[in-house]
Amino acid sequence: MPETTDLAGYYREWSDDKLDEHRLAILIEQERRARIASLPDQIATLRQEYLDAGGDPADLTE
Repeated sequence: MPETTDLAGYYREWSDDKLDEHRLAILIEQERRARIASLPDQIATLRQEYLDAGGDPADLTE
């Protein structure tokens, strides 16, 4: 990949299949990052729901 801000020109040389492959890889990576970012809040919510329902805190591990 060129060290430039003109990536549009760089990508113009790629085939449609190659562009689609990279677009999909980027979307998958963005979704992975979003999931990782949201997991701590989800874990905290689940933990609190567990405790509120009467779950034993000793059953929870770090």
